[in-house]
Amino acid sequence: MNISRSLTVAGFVAVVAAIVVGGRIAGAQGLMPYTYAPGGYTISFPIGWEQRVLATGPIALSQPQFPGDTFRENVNVVHEQLPSMMNSMQYAMASLPAMTTQLQAFAIIEQGQVIPGNPTSGYYIVYQHTMNQRLQAIAYFQTGVTRGYVVTCTALPHTFEQFRAIFAQVAMTFMYNRGL
Repeated sequence: MNISRSLTVAGFVAVVAAIVVGGRIAGAQGLMPYTYAPGGYTISFPIGWEQRVLATGPIALSQPQFPGDTFRENVNVVHEQLPSMMNSMQYAMASLPAMTTQLQAFAIIEQGQVIPGNPTSGYYIVYQHTMNQRLQAIAYFQTGVTRGYVVTCTALPHTFEQFRAIFAQVAMTFMYNRGL
């Protein structure tokens, strides 16, 4: 199955490449909904995080915590047309070959259903890769009728667990137009 690289790799690379100044905040003060009409979805980002729209979709960047920080933790969403109907686990597995070959030093840490035993809850993969520095991310895969969506949340490996609850909270707000 040939899943487009714009979703699994190029979109992710563009998002991470857009992050040039660093910062970490572990305690967001709530979430604010953001609707991305071209993608047919809504997601809520932490209040106080900078929001941008890239060619691949929206991104929210954490605020700088201190001067000289080298990375801004972030959440981004990308979507694409699916070649055929598939569930979120099939979509994640179909995306892995491109991730493996195009993300430098790619290594899966864990993966599974978002809600164990509920295949409609989505699928996630926690992984590390290198892009100027070692990064750790969790990608949440979801499928609609004709589209695949990935909510990717990225941090430095030593801050990932500090942000994981925020990442999960944001990912759980993701809602797509059920007709897509």
